Amino acid sequence: MDFYENIRRICAARNTTVSEALKQIGKTTALTGKWKNGSIPSAQIIADLSDYLNVSMDVAYRGSEFVEKQIPDEDQKWLDIIHQIPEEKHAMLQDFLRTHIVRKYEEKGKNA
Repeated sequence: MDFYENIRRICAARNTTVSEALKQIGKTTALTGKWKNGSIPSAQIIADLSDYLNVSMDVAYRGSEFVEKQIPDEDQKWLDIIHQIPEEKHAMLQDFLRTHIVRKYEEKGKNA
């Protein structure tokens, strides 16, 4: 993937555009034309875009680490519940689930 397409994709995931990101870091939007033709920006511009878009320079430049993950609705419901439990109770809850729920279903599987 070329630099422009990578930055465009990252911007889209953050509900912005490449032109808007460039404006926010004080650069001219004319740079996009060069990037579309395969030109690569300076390290400073990549660093500034990385900071603005909250990604590493490697992700901004190569896109190698950028993966937009969606959490399934059912998993998000569980996460919402967990986030309501005080942190000091997490270990106790994990032990309870392991000993009373997970092992119960493991045993059922062995006896099936």
